[in-house]
Amino acid sequence: MFKIPSLKKASSKRRICEDLPSFDFGSLEAKEQIGYGSYGVVYKALHQKVLVVAKKLIGESAEEESCFIKEARLMYSLKHENIVGFKSFSSSPCAILMEYLFFDFSLFEISKQLSNLVEFLNYIDKIDAFTYFENDLILKMGYQISKGLEYLYSKGVAHRDLKAKNILVSNQHYCNLADEQHRYKVFSERPVICKLADFGESRSHLIQTAAVLHSKTKNIDRGTSVYMAPELQIESCRSKAANFDSLQKVDMWAFGMVLFNLVNPNLKYPFQLDLKKDAPLKKQLPRILQQQKYPTQSKKYALQQESSWAPVIAVMKKCLIFNPDDRPTASEIMNQLQQLLSKSAEEQTFELEKRIEPLKEKQKQAAVIDLRGELKQGKEE
Repeated sequence: MFKIPSLKKASSKRRICEDLPSFDFGSLEAKEQIGYGSYGVVYKALHQKVLVVAKKLIGESAEEESCFIKEARLMYSLKHENIVGFKSFSSSPCAILMEYLFFDFSLFEISKQLSNLVEFLNYIDKIDAFTYFENDLILKMGYQISKGLEYLYSKGVAHRDLKAKNILVSNQHYCNLADEQHRYKVFSERPVICKLADFGESRSHLIQTAAVLHSKTKNIDRGTSVYMAPELQIESCRSKAANFDSLQKVDMWAFGMVLFNLVNPNLKYPFQLDLKKDAPLKKQLPRILQQQKYPTQSKKYALQQESSWAPVIAVMKKCLIFNPDDRPTASEIMNQLQQLLSKSAEEQTFELEKRIEPLKEKQKQAAVIDLRGELKQGKEE
């Protein structure tokens, strides 16, 4: 008698990643969904009484699971002050545990906490809080982001989805300092720490994240449209595959758009003033880029854009060169921003000395008057 062969049920057991530090997803307390990332849902939670972020995989396919594990391994391999910190990995369900970063405005007597660069910029624009910071705030943030990018490239990693929302901000390095003078000193030096996050689209030479290991990678047109380079959006310039150097050039264009965010803090994204709401984005952007047009800048910050922020705009325009071969490297941009910061620090020191000098002169005159008064009084006695 013919018997129909039974089909073995596929195992639902997740792969165990022994090379990664692990945690029990069920042990997380006070979970609160705060957003979506590549392939997953993002939660804020308590783990061993510490606030953390957990990114949980929502896809069930073997390919999605494999990509998610590669992202975890990539994050585990990256250790830098401007890259979000990896903590551990859960195999069932698949989840990545990371440090929780936020900027706390309570020091400014405002009850508000924000996590990403767009939120931070939009909020300080809303409350007109730029007066709380030194003029080089924008320059300092741009420099930190460039340091994070340069580190990625030194490790053979291209981000591929660099945008302001994927840059986290924090001021926890001084919020809890008890000594007020020390806190102010740290705040003056580094008012905000910026860290690159969301490596779901990233490609690495060291970890097998795609065929980039063999000099080519497919599907290079990833990322968010308004941050994507012209060579990914204009049909005549588009290539179906690119080498690792090309991916870095794509990242540098995106970094230029992040700098655009920094010098236009009231805008939510590049090209906001150029795009029509009633027309498809994917049709409008290639047309704008074909004409080699930069995104329109906000007039609200025209004064700053023409003065203290002008050096940042000059760097931005270098990154937004339409020919990818002519764009600078992350190392070149990082060095240029570092030089601008050094120059800014020298100018601030000079200005401070100019302000202090008249005060010193007044103190000297007052001391002479006091001394004369004492001498005169002594003679009379």
